[in-house]
Amino acid sequence: MITLTATPPDDRRKRIVEQLQNAGYRDNPYLKEFGISISEDFELVNARVLDPPRLTYQNSEVMPNRGAWDIRSKKFLKPKTLKKWVVLSLDADVFPQKIKDLETEIMNSGRNLGMDIQKPDTFKFLKDTRTMTRDVQNYLKEKKEQQYELIIVILNDRTNFYGMVKQEAELNVGCLTQCLLTKTIRRDPIPGSVVTNILLKVNAKLNGTNHKLSQRPSFLKLRSCYGISRSGFLPVQHSLSVASSCYGNDRGTRRHIEKAPCIFLPEEQQAIQTGSHHILQRWRF
Repeated sequence: MITLTATPPDDRRKRIVEQLQNAGYRDNPYLKEFGISISEDFELVNARVLDPPRLTYQNSEVMPNRGAWDIRSKKFLKPKTLKKWVVLSLDADVFPQKIKDLETEIMNSGRNLGMDIQKPDTFKFLKDTRTMTRDVQNYLKEKKEQQYELIIVILNDRTNFYGMVKQEAELNVGCLTQCLLTKTIRRDPIPGSVVTNILLKVNAKLNGTNHKLSQRPSFLKLRSCYGISRSGFLPVQHSLSVASSCYGNDRGTRRHIEKAPCIFLPEEQQAIQTGSHHILQRWRF
């Protein structure tokens, strides 16, 4: 879905122009009769490109360029230690040596980023797709009881086990997971950039801080940031809308607290008021 929607702006503009031309609004007799015209030219507005904010790591600063930046030789601002972790493969076709290579790359790259990642436990294969859900749940429960901090799960490119793994891990068991596709580790050697991207997520999941804004934006200096999201209202009387709320509680805008994950709103006009009321009532510091 993301791939299909992430269209370059110029390509999107060309598609819109083509659709307008194909629709033939300019020569439509009915539109002309009612005095309606649709221009094929885009509206021009004044705009400016803002400089991206500099990011602070433990040992240096970096300036993003076109939404990307190089963190080679950089160390996470607050790297975490990972002592107990393991790799679980749901793809029977993965070569064991590739998993060992992945483990080595994670430890080496983690060291370069300032993380202390210990040697993992022996990796595990789960192969029977007929009992996969039950087997995954049992394995996650076992590792949860053994106080494992992270389970890296390798998923087959052709199966759809991601949702099941996340549901079992986060809703039923309560443990941290990081999912990878087989194609991610199939390359030889595994690209360092891929492992670095994995560790960006892992360090954050362990409650570490990868980086922060070098200079706090002026609009954040005296304020806290709230994010409120709600579902659209259904055209049914007395239908419910579920909203989630998120509150930024550190000056680096990297940590957030979610105290009211579900708010039921019986009336459309009460959406924002009710959400704000729940925030004020539930968030106490």
